[in-house]
Amino acid sequence: MIADRVNFDISPVPGEDLRAALEPVGPFFVETGDVDSEEQVDEALEDLFWPEYAEAAEATDAEGTDDAAEQAEIQEDEDA
Repeated sequence: MIADRVNFDISPVPGEDLRAALEPVGPFFVETGDVDSEEQVDEALEDLFWPEYAEAAEATDAEGTDDAAEQAEIQEDEDA
């Protein structure tokens, strides 16, 4: 099920694509009063990304099974 919902083909390193997705939200935060100014939004975006951690991470060959959730006794919340 995870493979149906997650795209592992995209880079996990935060960068320009993520920034471009977040920039349009800034004016909304200013408009609703959650942030005082667009300058604060811009400063937050400048400090938000620390790609060196993701760039330094190494991929692993983690092994699992198709029924790992059952083996771990994880149950879905019926109220969700």
